Amino acid sequence: LLCQDTRLNLSPYYLRPGNPFGGSCLPKDVRALTHEGRIGGEELPLLDSLLPSNEAHLTKLIGTNKRVIDEKMPHLATLLTGDLGAALGQSGLVIAAQKCVDLETLRPLITTEHTLLDVNGWPELRDLPAHYEGFCW
Repeated sequence: LLCQDTRLNLSPYYLRPGNPFGGSCLPKDVRALTHEGRIGGEELPLLDSLLPSNEAHLTKLIGTNKRVIDEKMPHLATLLTGDLGAALGQSGLVIAAQKCVDLETLRPLITTEHTLLDVNGWPELRDLPAHYEGFCW
């Protein structure tokens, strides 16, 4: 029923099984719901297990990915950089999957030669000089 409700502006994808979740909003909301349940004297075993289960899933996923990368792509570490400007370069595709930097940090680094593919729903990226495409949201 929740997946059919369009008035609450909930995406049905939030309620489908898949990869572990990240960010701050959903964990905060889960903690708030379990807290309210405890205050009301309710046992919420499903919600109580959600954050530990998600963390275990994430740790397993990271461990598996790291093992595959170490075995099949050992050179990858030499390609990684902590310098955002160097990582973005002067042109090419930038996939915005998470808001890990603010718009003002990106503004001087994004050029008209970049293409921004927004898979997270960050429409303010349209204000940058790159070609912008929203995808899957």
